[in-house]
Amino acid sequence: MHTLTLARTGAPSPTRRGARSRPRTRSPPRTRARSRPHRPRAGRRPYDRRRFKKRSPCCSAARALAHLTLGPTRTLAPRRPARRRLCFDVPIGIFADSSDQLRAARLSVPPTAKRPWDMPVAVAPRRGANRSERRAARRTSKKPRQLALAFRPHGGRRAGAGRKPKGERAGVAHTPRDRLDETTPVLVTVRVRGHVFNLRARRCYEPIVAAIAKTCARGLVRIVEYSVQRDHIHFVVEADDRSRLWRGISGLCVRIARALNRVMGARGGVFADRFHSRVLTTPRSVRNALAYTLGNARRHGLVDARASARWVDPCSSAPWFQGWCRPVDTPRPTGPPPTVRATCWLLCTGWRRKGGPLDPAHTPGPRS
Repeated sequence: MHTLTLARTGAPSPTRRGARSRPRTRSPPRTRARSRPHRPRAGRRPYDRRRFKKRSPCCSAARALAHLTLGPTRTLAPRRPARRRLCFDVPIGIFADSSDQLRAARLSVPPTAKRPWDMPVAVAPRRGANRSERRAARRTSKKPRQLALAFRPHGGRRAGAGRKPKGERAGVAHTPRDRLDETTPVLVTVRVRGHVFNLRARRCYEPIVAAIAKTCARGLVRIVEYSVQRDHIHFVVEADDRSRLWRGISGLCVRIARALNRVMGARGGVFADRFHSRVLTTPRSVRNALAYTLGNARRHGLVDARASARWVDPCSSAPWFQGWCRPVDTPRPTGPPPTVRATCWLLCTGWRRKGGPLDPAHTPGPRS
């Protein structure tokens, strides 16, 4: 038995072939390389069992017909044919001249098609496209596409929209009133409810005139002209601003309502809606408003056709009006007028520049 004696202590002992002679050290962990997608070698196409799918007799017949009529053909089959659709050879001449488009063409044939040239053509991404293009094309072809549904939103201007009227006719719109100042007169209209007595009767007209005189004495609004009809009243007033107009007309309506309820022996509301106001900013509009207010009785047919041309409505401020082109026959009531004199230029002299004085026999139209 032979033994081996080492000359130096600590020398490495003999090892077997291929073993490491140096002491082992812990090496840092290696990062795993990112795996690349498998790509087939050039000249070889990956196996696809759908390419070897048996063709139906109708496809063979159509391919033979196309070969006889249009020349040589090339097989173009989609990767995933849709359900109940057939794929067959189509003539090369149907597609564009570019070889990329020929290679990328994909044909989906509905079952009702009989001729190759009647069939729609869907172009797929070309084979040489990069990875992102192919992935985007595959994503758009697989996922269903959300269609745009035209929903009709609520609100907006449309037929039959808006707040429905409470009665037979629509009321005054709840919109901000127009701005005004002491230089612009306003045409105001108030309408009473159906159960109220005739306002032109003596028992109703006298309390209304007293309420008008008391409102003018308050000074919030200046009532220049008025006209009392059967179920509504027109006023031509002056006010310094919208707030004073609203406060003055509201106070006038309260006084008239209380007076009419005492006459009728009733309680409750008298006026049908809010007062309607229209700001008069031009001489023409002021002249039309004066003619409409003072001649409102002729417009509503409350005057006999045989009436004199000098006749004016006694249930209005027409007997005190100084802008007639001829003297009037209607006598003035006794006592001072319930209205006040105009202060703004439009009501004093401005309206006379658009036609001169008014004719007492004139019948105003619907928009005069």
